[in-house]
Amino acid sequence: MRSVALALALAVLAAPAAADETWLLPEDGVYCPAEGQDVYAIVVGPGGGLGIDGLDCENVRLSRGRVRSSACVSNGGHPVDLDTDLLILPSGSMFHDGVLFRRWRGPLPCPVS
Repeated sequence: MRSVALALALAVLAAPAAADETWLLPEDGVYCPAEGQDVYAIVVGPGGGLGIDGLDCENVRLSRGRVRSSACVSNGGHPVDLDTDLLILPSGSMFHDGVLFRRWRGPLPCPVS
């Protein structure tokens, strides 16, 4: 009986799960372009929410340098899907569309050069 329980436990651990990947997101907050580029800031919200490219997204999934969500809303309120590049760096900064974003703790809006 113990061997059956052990085999079942190993099978559960070995099976790929639809795991919560939102822990991969950096700390909640506003991330501004590091060099003051005139682009939208990235906003990381609680519970896996992400504001990126003018979209407000929930239930984001990060995988292989991409972020995806089928629960986004555009600035006009229209539902849209998200599938774009987003690298989370070890420092907690993000790299998206050729721009480095760092957490901003100053007054908003983000500074622009």
